[in-house]
Amino acid sequence: MRVDILTPGYFTSKALLFQCKRMYPPLQQPRFDEIPGRGERQARDMLAITPASFFLLFNFGEQQSLADLAWGDFQRSAEWFWGRPWHDFEIGGAAFDLGVAIVPAARILGLSEGASMTNGKFPTEAATILAGASPLGVFMADLVCSCLVGDTRPMVRQLVTAPAQHAINEGASGRFFDYHVNRYLHITVTTEEEVF
Repeated sequence: MRVDILTPGYFTSKALLFQCKRMYPPLQQPRFDEIPGRGERQARDMLAITPASFFLLFNFGEQQSLADLAWGDFQRSAEWFWGRPWHDFEIGGAAFDLGVAIVPAARILGLSEGASMTNGKFPTEAATILAGASPLGVFMADLVCSCLVGDTRPMVRQLVTAPAQHAINEGASGRFFDYHVNRYLHITVTTEEEVF
């Protein structure tokens, strides 16, 4: 993903890498079967390029159940995590819809390393994978567009830019880090100067 933010007094362009995974039933014990093995390798590959690497998790179930999986007791964790009373949040509202959640690739790598150090099995349970996850809307508004997340290095931006849109001044065209991007998403956020 490439995100360009343009305001009257500020411009930035940054890159993020994502891998998509989905939750599997049964509803009583949902899990992420695609993360062990291939997902662990993908986490390592992405993090070798940029710390701005994440897993986009597609989930099912009631919003309250997903919130409980991601944050434990939703009411207490909402106050801690966002510093606002829990009743300010509309579960399942656009920003807080956990149907698509974001987990840092560093978390997946940490779980992988922890499992290998204890000769254990990679934990696939949704409660473990989703712990501390951010809803896509919160991630985009509060972290990406607030300039807290993203890699501004030209070679990483070039990697996440569709080849037909490569800028000459961003470095040589071609594949970087021997990493292949399958899908590109380019988001531009702009504001207009207010006139009083």
